[in-house]
Amino acid sequence: MNDPLAMFWRHWVLVRRYVGNGAAGPEYETPTGERCNVASKRQVVRDGSGDEVTSSTSVVFPPTAAPIPPGSEVTLPAEFGGGTADVVSVSVSHAGPPFPDTQVVYLE
Repeated sequence: MNDPLAMFWRHWVLVRRYVGNGAAGPEYETPTGERCNVASKRQVVRDGSGDEVTSSTSVVFPPTAAPIPPGSEVTLPAEFGGGTADVVSVSVSHAGPPFPDTQVVYLE
């Protein structure tokens, strides 16, 4: 499949997908490296419970990326501080041609 946004995926992040809570707290899948595009931008989004929260960073993933649920952790590239942040909200686009599918996660 030809990715019309291939040149857009210029960053790499480490993603630990949230799978639920266990006896010792949150549990995650094994971390995976994912290609993406990172943008530092403060914006108000709604979390899973509908509360408004301020997101400082958004990360856009190609349609080939596995779903990233809220509660997951994303480690940003060094040029964005290299820190780890929690996913507070997710937006998935399946608009259909000519628009490519994307998955956007909003970080705390």
